[in-house]
Order: sequence, then structure tokens, then C-alpha cells
Amino acid sequence: MPLPSFILEISKYKNKNKIWSKFGKDFAYLKYKKENLDISFYNFFNNKLCIIGNPIINNKISNKHFVFSFINNKNKNKWLKKVDGEFVIISLSKKKIEIISSRFNFPTIWYYKDKNIFLISLNLFEIIIRLKELGLFKINEDSLFELLLFRRNFGEKTTAKNVKILTPASKLIFEEKKIYKTIYWNPNFIQKTKKNIDKSSDELIFHLTNSLKKKNV
Repeated sequence: MPLPSFILEISKYKNKNKIWSKFGKDFAYLKYKKENLDISFYNFFNNKLCIIGNPIINNKISNKHFVFSFINNKNKNKWLKKVDGEFVIISLSKKKIEIISSRFNFPTIWYYKDKNIFLISLNLFEIIIRLKELGLFKINEDSLFELLLFRRNFGEKTTAKNVKILTPASKLIFEEKKIYKTIYWNPNFIQKTKKNIDKSSDELIFHLTNSLKKKNV
């Protein structure tokens, strides 16, 4: 199955893709293919919202209900802890963009930022292709060595310089030419269970089965 195609660019560079919105003095350009991509768009007030995947609230999948709750919850970090499922949320206003990953970090988001351009995509190669078009692509030699040595990269870095992966349960925020990240949920690996191996196994099977049912609704 091919990787989903989705790339969002905020820059002053020439771009043939569709303009999604104005962003400060620049434009937000968007390109995607619906093949292998569950995506929906919503507008409210001066904001635009893009939902990729299926956030689950109270064991129910309803993107419209999610949007309503998203708009009306002031303490979003606390509220997001209760959101289950696999998703990426992109909230865009005239001067601020937020990219929110799920606790499962799927779909996976990669991003690139310098003083002239901000890129996010579900496919690392789409970012690399765009950077090559603009003459901005550089190899991260340290990450390449790490990949060859350990067969993986650790943390957020990739083999492309200044291209990073958005970590699970994170909010990536870009506003006023600054970019920063916050974590809204952390897994608890310390808490122990008193259940025996059989009960724990049954509970794991139940949750996995229930998760697959929700995904196939």
C-alpha cells in the first residue's frame, strides 16, 4: 500500500499547489490525495481545521462532534488526554498553526522549518523532494551515521538536515516566526497491576479487539 500523500507549506516561494489560507504575510499551500487518506476539513470563525484519521471521544467516532468539542474546550491539553484513536489535527488561523499528533503517533508527521519556509507532511520523501526543488536539501551526516550504525534514528531527528519527526501526543505550534512543541500526554510505565498474567492477557485482547472494531466502523 503506497504512503498517503499530504504536504502543507507556508512560505513566500512560488507554489503550484492550492492556497488553503492566508497566514500572516504568506500563504498556506496544500496538496493531498484522497487515496489511502481519511481527511476532512472544517471552518469556524477565522480558523480552519483539518482532521486526518479518526479521533475517538467517549468510545465514539464522529469528526463533527470532535470539532465542536475542540472549539469549545479552553483547556485543550487536559481535554486531549481523553481523546483516543489515530489522528493528526491541524488548526490554522491567520497568525498561528498547531499540529497535534495522537498518542499512537499515527499517521506520522514530519516537518521542516527555516526562516523562509515551514513544511509538514505525512511522507518524509515529499519534504525532501520539495527541499531539493528549492535547493535547500542537506544531509544530516550525524543522523546518517547513527542510522547505519544502529539501523534507526533516535529522537526527533532524521537523515535530512532540519527535518524532524513530530513525537507522540505532541502539539507543534508555529506563530510569530517562532516554533515550539508541548506534550499533552505521557504514558505511565511505573504503575503496576495486581492482575495475573491470564487476566492481563484477556484484557489486552479485549482492548485490541475493541480498537479494531472502532477502526473498521
